[in-house]
Amino acid sequence: MSSCTGKSGLVTGASAGLGRAVVLDLAADGANVVALSRNADGLAETARLASGLAGSVHVVQADVTDED
Repeated sequence: MSSCTGKSGLVTGASAGLGRAVVLDLAADGANVVALSRNADGLAETARLASGLAGSVHVVQADVTDED
């Protein structure tokens, strides 16, 4: 069993770079991850890269700096 199995996480900036890497590492270790970013195309790529990993990735286009 992976160390993140049954756990959840939320990652901002998930469309590229460090944010994407964290999403993929958590999902590979069995976590269920909500991936947030303003960049819809980058999120789609993150989701594609995460397909088939032990955990799940749910992408949400959002701007966490906007309170609304």
